[in-house]
Amino acid sequence: DRGKGRRELRRARRQRGGAAKMVHCVFPLMDSYNLGVAGCLVGVIQLGCFLVAAGFKTDALTDVAFGANFVAIAAVTFALGGAYYVRQYLVTIAVVLWGVRLATFLALRVQRSGRDPRFDSWERGFTPLFFGFWVLQAAWVFIVSSPVFLLNAMCSEDPPLNWMDYLGWGLFVVGFLIEVLADHQKFEFRCSPRNDMKWCDVGLWSWTRHPNYFGEIMLWWGIWLACSSVLHGWMWWLAIISPAWVTLFIVLGSGVRTLENAQEQKYWDNDQYRAYVKRTSCLIPFHPDFFEPIPAAIKAVFFFEWPCLWAVENTSKVV
Repeated sequence: DRGKGRRELRRARRQRGGAAKMVHCVFPLMDSYNLGVAGCLVGVIQLGCFLVAAGFKTDALTDVAFGANFVAIAAVTFALGGAYYVRQYLVTIAVVLWGVRLATFLALRVQRSGRDPRFDSWERGFTPLFFGFWVLQAAWVFIVSSPVFLLNAMCSEDPPLNWMDYLGWGLFVVGFLIEVLADHQKFEFRCSPRNDMKWCDVGLWSWTRHPNYFGEIMLWWGIWLACSSVLHGWMWWLAIISPAWVTLFIVLGSGVRTLENAQEQKYWDNDQYRAYVKRTSCLIPFHPDFFEPIPAAIKAVFFFEWPCLWAVENTSKVV
């Protein structure tokens, strides 16, 4: 009986402590789910960077702002929450680490090349098209960062860590390392003058044509999974849009599809490139010796070998 009484007392103290902490998550001008906080942060950062970029007619700030948004949203919502649970610590640190690394790498890459090829045909400045890019990037950041700012709003609910947390963190670590290694390998490959007219097929790029995108998709599914045991109702559905959107946009948007078309236009007349495409998975890493003999139908289902990702004139390259 004494043991039962102590357990009930500890439970009551935790509940009172949780209720007290919940007060720190509610602000007069912002809602208790960090939607307003995240929206204000991304709006201010994007607008400020757009004004500077348009004024100097430069595209050097686009990727720096992209990473900075994630860092700011994760860090500020974590600090404002006041709960500081282990789950919040780890997810916030993961997002901050990813954002700092990505922004730094992309900034160095643009500095080396002197331009961002995405804007080669754009007029930089105070134009509707250039402004529209910053608006769309703001929407992207808000949607993708939703798991972390919703998690940091859960100041009175901290269920024990479970298999979803451990699996989520495992996916993040593996995905993060794949993305970092793939970016480093391609950067070193491009730094060599003898590779100017070659496609990257070294290291991870010999197992998949887009290892960096695979890593990014994996790590965001990991972030969502680590947050999902705390989120309920509409928050769960809003948060799962994050990894789903990353996956769809990377595969069908400006990621895999864009690069596949660009590389085909540049290298398709090269027999060695066609052989590389035939033996190398589009997205999911797989040993080339075992990938090539796999039937085309299985490649389409499990390896994203979809004709819609290829250039129109090369839709007959089913592998």
